[in-house]
Amino acid sequence: MKTPDLTPPHTTVAIVDGPVPPPERAHRAAVRSDSGWAHRSAVCSDTPNPHPTQQAPPASCATERCDTMGSHTAERCAHPGHAGAILVFEGFVREIEPREGESSARIQALDYQTYEPMAQNQIIRIGDALIASHGLLGMEVIHSRGRVRVGECSIRVTIRSRHRKEALAAMDAFLDQLKKDVPIWKEPVWR
Repeated sequence: MKTPDLTPPHTTVAIVDGPVPPPERAHRAAVRSDSGWAHRSAVCSDTPNPHPTQQAPPASCATERCDTMGSHTAERCAHPGHAGAILVFEGFVREIEPREGESSARIQALDYQTYEPMAQNQIIRIGDALIASHGLLGMEVIHSRGRVRVGECSIRVTIRSRHRKEALAAMDAFLDQLKKDVPIWKEPVWR
C-alpha cells in the first residue's frame, strides 16, 4: 500500500480583529504559501456554513495545507495515524493587570497593536523552527489585534505532534519567544 504524500509540517498564522473566535466559528486566515500570502476561509464545525461563499475545510487535510484554526480543526487536519497529541493553549484577558505605582489594578480590556506582516513572519519563523527542533506535525496560531475585553480569548495556539512531551515543550518555548520577539503590544484599558 502506497503512503499518501503529506505536506511538510508548517506554521499557520491568523491575526484577527477583536477576540479570538471559538474554534467552531468561521476563520479567515492569512496563510503563507510558496507564492506568498493568501487569504483562505474555512468553517471549523459540522454546522451550516455561515458564509456560503466560503468553502468548508476538506474532510481530510492529509494532502492539503491545514489553513484553518482551532482544536476541532486540528483534529481534522492531523495526519491520520500520525498525531498522538493535539495541544491547545488559549490565553484570556485577566481583570487584574500590573499598574505603574500600584501593585495591580482592574482593567476593562486590553488593546493589542501589531506590526504586520512582521508579526506574522516572526510567528512563522518561531513556529517553523520549533516544528523542526521538536519534530512536530504542525502549529496553528491565532492572535488578536484591537480591543479584547476581560474574559475574552486573545490567543489560541494549537500544536500537533506524535507525542505529548514535544508538544508541551514546544508550547512553552513558543509562548516565551512570542512575548520576547514578536511585535505585538498590549495597552490596558483601565476602569
